[in-house]
Amino acid sequence: MAEVAGLSLVELLVVMGLIAFLSVLLVPAVREFQASGDRRGATTIVMGALEQARAAALESGLTVYVGFADADFPDPLMRYSAFVVFRECTEEERADDPGRAYVVLRKWTRMPGRTGLKSELPTSLTGQSPREFPGLAKQTGTAHADECLPAIAFNGSGAVEYPADTCCLRIVLYEGCFEAGRDRPIHPTEPEGFDEIRLAKYTGRARRTDRGD
Repeated sequence: MAEVAGLSLVELLVVMGLIAFLSVLLVPAVREFQASGDRRGATTIVMGALEQARAAALESGLTVYVGFADADFPDPLMRYSAFVVFRECTEEERADDPGRAYVVLRKWTRMPGRTGLKSELPTSLTGQSPREFPGLAKQTGTAHADECLPAIAFNGSGAVEYPADTCCLRIVLYEGCFEAGRDRPIHPTEPEGFDEIRLAKYTGRARRTDRGD
């Protein structure tokens, strides 16, 4: 029987079959690892945006917001998966541009991969009634023209001014997306795929908690 690199044809076919079988087994694990990495990356990005807003509020003495795209955001792919950072205008800025209410500090940013915010948790930020921000669309553009958003507000002392309820100072990220009016987890049978960000009301500091619910 013919041999290839010291292996008989039968042995070679067996090896190739084992490789193919192991590859099939590894695909879900690789995908799960990638999704977990996306979630951790998204958590880091959101925490960075919260700290950016807090620092900007401390520096300027103005109220700074982090707003999140919700169920009626114009771009379906960004619903519960994107955020924007903006602050109130100064009196001088209002005088230079009458009618201007906000300055965008970080444009709309989508989280990596298939990572989103849990929308169905009544005790989280996204479970609260969104706030109105008249005039924000003028600064974000028509493609992102949403002025009613779930948001966190930092005051000039760096503390969280809104939401007032400390139970709502949590943001829960998971591996999934928002489709057809509901959360769609990538792994529906594995509820542990969550990260939770909690904010301290009086310092505005954010910390991550693994596997929130």
